[in-house]
Amino acid sequence: MHVIKERWHSWSYMTDPTDERHASAPSRTADLTSVLPSLWITADHHFGHANIVVHASRPFSADQQDAEMARRWRTMVPSDEAILHLGDLVVGGNAPGVWELVSTLPGNPKWLVLGNHDRPHRVGLIRAAGFTIIEPPELRYGSWRVRFTHRPLRTAELGAHQLNVHGHTHSKVASTDLRWVNVSVEATDYRPVRLRELLDKRIDELRRADCP
Repeated sequence: MHVIKERWHSWSYMTDPTDERHASAPSRTADLTSVLPSLWITADHHFGHANIVVHASRPFSADQQDAEMARRWRTMVPSDEAILHLGDLVVGGNAPGVWELVSTLPGNPKWLVLGNHDRPHRVGLIRAAGFTIIEPPELRYGSWRVRFTHRPLRTAELGAHQLNVHGHTHSKVASTDLRWVNVSVEATDYRPVRLRELLDKRIDELRRADCP
């Protein structure tokens, strides 16, 4: 059973106090531990956003990208396994058929941490597409505290023995500080990845680099 508690929360971003605030909306917390062995993670699809192809140097045409990213999602994620999306799911919300496409993406549950492009007026559409909006979660993984956000946390916000799994950057290049783990689709071949495998690999890299 997935442990979810509902409460009201005013969305804001600690990482950028100048960022636009989301309207107050019912949000939930998710227990990632209960689904960790089969949990998938991803971020920053920007479904429906033609200009992102140029902005992020994506290897698709604007006409192809939505269908191709949806195809890659479907080849990875079974219908009965959980997926955590770290924001900016749909940006071109008026693109023909975009919400119908997103509603067919597999995963159960499908959790979404709101990104800076997940606007308040789209909350109903996001939920209708089968996604549950949650607060940025945290996870204890061995001796590590893993924090999940849309925007990467600032250095001062990340404590000792903590990892920040994030999106937003649209970068294919890993941070020089291995405590930041980017899951923007540009960094994961435009497909979701297993969270557990991702964390195991990064923690092993940190251990070999003798990082605290």
